[in-house]
Amino acid sequence: MAKEKYEVTVGAPSLKPKKKKTVLWIILSLIIGILIGGGSLYYYDHFYKKDNNVKCIDRDDTKQVSNDVTEKELNIDSYLVKKLMTGIHFKDGSISEKTLYIEKKTNAKDLDSNYLDNLLLKEGYRVTNSFDDTISIKDLELARENLFGKNYEIIIPTDKEVGSCPVFNYDVANKTYKKSSEACSLTNDIKIKYVTVSATIKENDNVTIYERVAFIKNDGVYKKIDGSNNLSEKLEDVNSDDFNINENNDKLNKYKYTFKYDKNTKNYVFESIELVK
Repeated sequence: MAKEKYEVTVGAPSLKPKKKKTVLWIILSLIIGILIGGGSLYYYDHFYKKDNNVKCIDRDDTKQVSNDVTEKELNIDSYLVKKLMTGIHFKDGSISEKTLYIEKKTNAKDLDSNYLDNLLLKEGYRVTNSFDDTISIKDLELARENLFGKNYEIIIPTDKEVGSCPVFNYDVANKTYKKSSEACSLTNDIKIKYVTVSATIKENDNVTIYERVAFIKNDGVYKKIDGSNNLSEKLEDVNSDDFNINENNDKLNKYKYTFKYDKNTKNYVFESIELVK
């Protein structure tokens, strides 16, 4: 039975000591006590403290090594890397992907709303159970959780067309979005090329992916783009017709994507992208 707080357990009574003691026995006991005490102090100072200091250092070193080992490289062609980067990129012929690159750092909540709609629709298509051109609100909710986590709030509009190409219209009766039958085609004189160059993972913490990006217009290749589609920092001695991004990595800017681990969905979800070079 567990003891109550403040309860005291009393042991067996002590044996009564003998009344007769000789002086010799007392002196001998004192000498033995002094020798044991002195020996204990010597051992503590010369062995125990030293040994424990070493052990403390070893524990600290082990902890440091453990922290370093938790991060490991990912193959850029692995399923996880491909899935994450495909989920955050959307090509429709426009220049909408520039929302990823116009600022030095862009958090998930700062993505362009139209671009965000397109990402949700694309992911909604991937998770849908149907095989037609219809996406339900439930599909979009799942898409939101897959890409950004349960705690990321996105207002899914039901009073307007969604997407750019293709366009989806909301069906109030069935609570679904249906792809418009009208043909669409978007063109832009600026092209964005990008390539994944490296990736790392900390299990159940985050995934970091690095990407090189180039912006191409007419015969020029550029490192930067702004919100008004102005390009800057043109690469010298580069021909846009046969431009190979892998052969010009060192000349281009590098961006870091951070995907944090979401415990609710057990997915790595988009957190931010930032310029690192």
